[in-house]
Amino acid sequence: MQVLHVTQNYFPSIGGTQYMIQHVSEYLHAQYGDDVTVLTTNSFYGPNNALFKKIETREEKLNGVTVKRFPFLRLHKPFLKVWAKTNQQLGGGSMPAIIHTWNAGPLSASLKQAMNHTPADVLCASSVHYRFADYGRWRNTLQTPKPFVLYGALHLADGTTDPQYIRRIRAADQYIANSTYEKDFLIAHKIEPEKITVAGGGISLDAETIMDVDTLSLKAIYKIPANAKIITCISRQEAFKGLPVLVEAFRLLMATEKNYYLLLAGASGNYTQALQEVVKEIPRLSVFTDISSTVKAQLLQMADVVVLPSKAESFGVLFLEAWRARKPVIGAAIGAIRSIISEGQDGFLFQPDNAVELAEKIKALFMHPGKAREMGNNGYEKVKQQYTWETIAGKFRMAYEKAIDIFHREKK
Repeated sequence: MQVLHVTQNYFPSIGGTQYMIQHVSEYLHAQYGDDVTVLTTNSFYGPNNALFKKIETREEKLNGVTVKRFPFLRLHKPFLKVWAKTNQQLGGGSMPAIIHTWNAGPLSASLKQAMNHTPADVLCASSVHYRFADYGRWRNTLQTPKPFVLYGALHLADGTTDPQYIRRIRAADQYIANSTYEKDFLIAHKIEPEKITVAGGGISLDAETIMDVDTLSLKAIYKIPANAKIITCISRQEAFKGLPVLVEAFRLLMATEKNYYLLLAGASGNYTQALQEVVKEIPRLSVFTDISSTVKAQLLQMADVVVLPSKAESFGVLFLEAWRARKPVIGAAIGAIRSIISEGQDGFLFQPDNAVELAEKIKALFMHPGKAREMGNNGYEKVKQQYTWETIAGKFRMAYEKAIDIFHREKK
């Protein structure tokens, strides 16, 4: 099968939808011998980020996958940034959908041209937030339209989404959802069930993910006492990721517990500066920004419990990474996360923004280490059965085959 993937950016990554597309691309090539090409932007940070770091290599072969990078228009971004700030100061609310679309982009005529003239059997775009997700609608003007799959990664924080995203999903031949919650949401919005494939996140269980350094040695390296009980959160440093409530829960725990430590790590974001101030006030809190995959693995190995308090997640790959290390997890009781964590079996759920409940759940795991170990082991078994890259790549390919069948059947 000849596959074309289109995504916002593509490079060795430790998270995000590009992480999914990277691994699915490589596994489709390795497992099935598929000819996979990825079209993407030439930005290290992605087209919707105000920061820009150019990737100079325009075309290369990475683990059998052809990667082509395209420039995109950025001149409008400073104006949109000023507009958004002014609008917020005037109480104008969130950014209108059309403005958000222009900001997300990518505005790239050359990338769109490459999509329009691809010889591929099927085209898959990720994610629903970007302009190339509209291929399902604009392909009707092409002489040689292709079967289209959309991997959306919807963040359904309050059970709603942009109507434009629904239109994009409706125009696709297949939609790949991250959870059964996402699938049920789309069915309620009149998306046909047979057009939805639930895949979920993926992770590798091979030996290269196992650290050579023991936990006590790692604690010494990070200047953490050997008897410390460690709470770890790895997430983009944004307020909506729930970091303020985790910090507040840690303050509550510190009032009675003297050997608890909180490690917050992840890509820099709008909450990074605030965290740098918080860390000055709270002992036993450490913040790590823009970490490497090695540091990420070390932090997970040291963790006694892994928390992702985010109020808006499409999936939550951090839970899989924690379970791979046989760690118990705690997540906010929102739609997608409830589809992943089995309460009391492989982790705990807490009500979003409830610092008291989160602190109680953390303490319960520390008070019952046997139960915590059992949860971590149960999580590992769940990953092995449902979330390996071999399984996820197979689900993506099944969606591609369905899309090809639906496209040609409807074309006739």
